[in-house]
Amino acid sequence: MLIHWAEVKEGIWALAAVAFLVKFWMLHGRVTEFLTNHWPTFVKQVGEMNKKIGKNSEGIARLEGGK
Repeated sequence: MLIHWAEVKEGIWALAAVAFLVKFWMLHGRVTEFLTNHWPTFVKQVGEMNKKIGKNSEGIARLEGGK
């Protein structure tokens, strides 16, 4: 039995390419799921937090005599 190393190497590269594509599409699915389902909630929460910080900083400025 003769082993053709060029074919073995080609098979390994093909397997690696398929594994990379599968992993890439899995990651793409997770990113897409995050952007569609979680991003709007995240942006809303950050906006509310910024409003609270803004109100607190105005109050602190008044207490310090800045306004």
